[in-house]
Amino acid sequence: MTQAVHTLLEQMEQDYKIKILYACEAGSRAYGVATSDSDYDIRMIYVSPLKRYLSLKRDEDTITYFNSKWDIQGWDVQKALTLALKSNPSLYEWMQSPICYIKEPAFFENLKGVTSEFSTRTLAEHYWNMARRNHKLFDKKGDPTFLFHALRATLMVEKLLVFSPPSINVTSLAESSSVFDKTELQQILSAKYCDLHNNKGLNSLLNKISVYLQEIEKEVSLLPSTRPAFEHLNDLFYRQLGIN
Repeated sequence: MTQAVHTLLEQMEQDYKIKILYACEAGSRAYGVATSDSDYDIRMIYVSPLKRYLSLKRDEDTITYFNSKWDIQGWDVQKALTLALKSNPSLYEWMQSPICYIKEPAFFENLKGVTSEFSTRTLAEHYWNMARRNHKLFDKKGDPTFLFHALRATLMVEKLLVFSPPSINVTSLAESSSVFDKTELQQILSAKYCDLHNNKGLNSLLNKISVYLQEIEKEVSLLPSTRPAFEHLNDLFYRQLGIN
């Protein structure tokens, strides 16, 4: 399947006249919870020909390709680096992905290094809000998928609170958690993938997540808020355009 991914990405490079600097898996495959039916959530960062950046007409800075098998989203390098200045959580996860299809070494190492400068508070607030939102959705709709995302986000916050760069592999997060455990994760996955409609056993976990999020809300607001260096990211952008 890796060859099929590379073939598709090469075709996209030709069709859109771009060069892909980085392409990885996001979603269930990156989280380590994919099944044989899971689609491919591919995320990429690309650079366009120099003249596109010099045109008076603003060009599109995203690429989307979607069908039943592929969910591909790409950001132009200028967009990606601008979002890096804002400690974008999606970009953070892309750089932590364990499954990479394309990786321009110098670009990857530089950008991954920048993620260590992301605002811990920005990331933690994002995951705290994600956990609360999915918690409410599960409580309302009963779909275990929402509880899975609530737990995943909560585990990410827990790691950030102790200034430990979180893995995006959910099993690893659960195994290293001091609040939740792998059994609780498996309980959700069983309900999610086995299509179990009786979620009664998940109610205690729902309550546990709610209590924990309330307990840490103040701590999250007190985390340090930092910002990656503009000069470093701007220089990285110039280098992708061949400007010295």
